[in-house]
Order: sequence, then C-alpha cells, then structure tokens
Amino acid sequence: MVEERKYENRHWEQNKFNDFGNPIYELHFREYYDDEMILGFVKDEDEDDEWIYSSKFLNVEYDTIIADSVEDAMREFEEMIVEHIQEEISGLEQKLEKFNELYKPFN
Repeated sequence: MVEERKYENRHWEQNKFNDFGNPIYELHFREYYDDEMILGFVKDEDEDDEWIYSSKFLNVEYDTIIADSVEDAMREFEEMIVEHIQEEISGLEQKLEKFNELYKPFN
C-alpha cells in the first residue's frame, strides 16, 4: 500500500452529497490564514470514468476529466493546480522582465 502524503496547507474533504447521493469531493487550500475550497468534483452519473468539476481558482465553471478512480482524479486535479500556479509564475516573470527591459536605440 502506498503511504498517503500529508500536506501542511492543502487537504481533501468529502462532507457533502449531490442530489443523486454521490459524494462531492473538495480540495481546500490555506494560502495565508483562511482555509478556502479551491476545487470541487463529483462522479458523473452516466459515465464510469468521468468526473465533473468546477474551480474558481482555475477559472472553470463546469468541465470534466477522465480518471479510473477518485484517487486518480484527485491526483490529476492537484497536478492541474500545480501547473496553473507555475503558469502564473512564468507569466509574472515575463511581465517583470518586460517591465525592466532597457531601451535599445536603433543604430
């Protein structure tokens, strides 16, 4: 059995159910002081390997992913969050570089 990783500032919760009785999974993240739900997902009623999610953090109102299990879906969502943060960092680094770019006159 694989040992579950424990993170200081993120965790999964499953305390709610949708109208069909399926569990709703929530990813919570504490960036500063307050714990905030940054992504929620539920298993699709019609498809065995499809999961429906929404996330203000990712600017996604409604989308789906394919995953074999809830654990696989959780891993995929965590990877999506990491990629999103890395893209934001890259964008900010490019913006800073552009801001600090020196004027080069044409000769």
